[in-house]
Amino acid sequence: MASAENIGLSRFAQIALAATALAPVLLVWAAAAYDVRPFEAGAAVAISILLVIICVSIFTLARRELQTEPVGIKKATRLDKEALAFLVTYALPLITRGGERTNLGALVVFVIVVGLVLVQLQILHVNPLLGILGFHFYEVERVDGDSALVVSRSRQLPEAGALGQRLGPALWLMK
Repeated sequence: MASAENIGLSRFAQIALAATALAPVLLVWAAAAYDVRPFEAGAAVAISILLVIICVSIFTLARRELQTEPVGIKKATRLDKEALAFLVTYALPLITRGGERTNLGALVVFVIVVGLVLVQLQILHVNPLLGILGFHFYEVERVDGDSALVVSRSRQLPEAGALGQRLGPALWLMK
């Protein structure tokens, strides 16, 4: 009897994981806004901590609950630098605005829009929180010709016979 195909994370889990990319951005905003908006800055720090917990929980559950299967890697390339580009692009403007008050509603809309874009485009490799937590990102060309993103704690490029858990259609978690 054949086992069911691993379909990966639910859509809700994918959205939650994408939202975790904004934890460092919220921390930067909290540091920049603390003098003017201490309550909101404290809330942003609390939300960032919650996002870290959500991220670690999703990866822990994925590692434990999703079946392990061969990824079928033909070629691998590092993508770690894109997480830093994400921070520079989105977080740096939050601290270089001078003394202006940040529109909190605009920040919330920004967080939602960026989260949706990350999920829709399946570009988890721009998640700087995963980089902070020690994960590395690799784009792999699979033997079937498709490309996929591998998230791994290993600093070594994934090898041809590597095993992982499928998090999404083109997203894999490896040791």
